[in-house]
Amino acid sequence: MEKTPDLKKEKFLNKIQEIYPDRYSSIEKYLYFQRPITFRINKLKLGNNSSEQIIDNLRKQNFEINNGPVKDSYICYSKNIKLSETEEFNNGLIYIQNLSSMLPAGYMDLKPGQNILDMCASPGSKTSQIASELNDKCFITAVENNKNRFYVLKKNLENLGVHGVNALHTNSITLPLKYPDFVNSFDRILLDVPCSNEGPVDLTDPKSLEKWNPKTAARLSKLQRTLLFSGVSLLKPGGLLLYSTCTYSIEENEKVIDWAVKKFTNLQVQSINIQLGNVVGGFIEWKDSIFNKELAQTVRILPTEVFTGFYIALLKKIID
Repeated sequence: MEKTPDLKKEKFLNKIQEIYPDRYSSIEKYLYFQRPITFRINKLKLGNNSSEQIIDNLRKQNFEINNGPVKDSYICYSKNIKLSETEEFNNGLIYIQNLSSMLPAGYMDLKPGQNILDMCASPGSKTSQIASELNDKCFITAVENNKNRFYVLKKNLENLGVHGVNALHTNSITLPLKYPDFVNSFDRILLDVPCSNEGPVDLTDPKSLEKWNPKTAARLSKLQRTLLFSGVSLLKPGGLLLYSTCTYSIEENEKVIDWAVKKFTNLQVQSINIQLGNVVGGFIEWKDSIFNKELAQTVRILPTEVFTGFYIALLKKIID
């Protein structure tokens, strides 16, 4: 029984080495890395305050805070006190969020007045970020299938002062059937799918790999394709759908997007220009599989001392 965790760790590391043979030595060290807390300012709750004032107040509470590499992001290095116990956090002035998780909202070409769908919304991190970015001047439909997670979503949105959201407790797969008016109606769709969650793995924590199984990726990829199928039907012609995961698996990333662009001839992969040193293009071949060359425009976020592994693809529905 003692050998089981080590065997699982070995399988996980072998998988990462197989995906990134040339980069493995630089990636491996960050799989054993405890990252600092990162957060963003919630513009919806600023009122008469400024972002600078909020950061100054936190520093006066002995938090060591630096500007982050993502727009409006900050890095907190303090370990003796918890950011989640501050008034700023409890009052919704700041929101603790992984830096990689903050990236999608910045590359959806968001504009005031858009009709936006977040298909897998809980706990509301990206939903509230979109609302904050647009100063609530949009209409967001946020969908969550799990009942407990749905109530977490509602609570977080309320605490963060997000008002322009229609929160639905339902399955995004069946949205086109349950809500026929949704078909071809959304300007922007965020599909941050359920995934095998390999990106945040911290091998210094014995519990980090407890739920990981090398067979999970193949199972989840079927769900991801079904969600994406639904999302494409809900997307307005000319609209953008951003697909993201926090995992390394090709089965859940490039294989899903390659399937989509082959299935839907009216989908085009869009270029994503993320100015970070830890960004590489998506795979266009893997083992015996050859993918659409457009997948080189999707991006993989490599782990660093502040970023976790992530994948982003931006798809546009062409007007027939």
